[in-house]
Amino acid sequence: MPKKVILSDIGNVVVGFDNRRLSRLIAQRSEFDQAEIHRLVFSGPERLTRDYTRGRISTDDFRQLVLARFACRDKITPTEFDTAFADVFSINCNVQQLWHRLRQRGATIIAVSDLEELRHRQLEKIGVMALFDEAVLSYHLQIAKPDRKMFTAALDLAGVPADQAVFVDDLPANIQAAQLVGLPTHQYGRFNELLYFLSQHGFDVSS
Repeated sequence: MPKKVILSDIGNVVVGFDNRRLSRLIAQRSEFDQAEIHRLVFSGPERLTRDYTRGRISTDDFRQLVLARFACRDKITPTEFDTAFADVFSINCNVQQLWHRLRQRGATIIAVSDLEELRHRQLEKIGVMALFDEAVLSYHLQIAKPDRKMFTAALDLAGVPADQAVFVDDLPANIQAAQLVGLPTHQYGRFNELLYFLSQHGFDVSS
């Protein structure tokens, strides 16, 4: 039986993103090095985005946490901060058009994404969230990939077992976790390879 459900990551699949925009802004208004800012905000287990991505702190609390850490609360306005954090996306037009075609042909596509409130709003604003039937987002569930609950929540929304869906993501750890749930997976890198994977699982990917 051909599969009809795609569980899809957003970042580095449907959109590219540039986390450096925020670190550049903070570096311009503080005494900190841009590379160090980027590391502290976005990298490693102690990154400042960790609790925000999981919805454990509010947008206001996250903004104040970051600005206080780099001693620039009075140098960056909330609007400047929010724009630098959230307005970072470039749409992968190939995947955008493919997801649109597949939904027209009866596929259900569910976003499974580690995403913060500010960036979710931005993706809604630029029309990316309209590519999906449903969304399982880390800040809603207060967990993040590779927690397997992200995948089981998406399968529950779709109303299908794992062997009747596929999962697309760019990160090996997330691919491995999805495989443990029983999902056929594709680690996204090249668009043509995505087309081949989906065609092998019964999706009509013709243009």
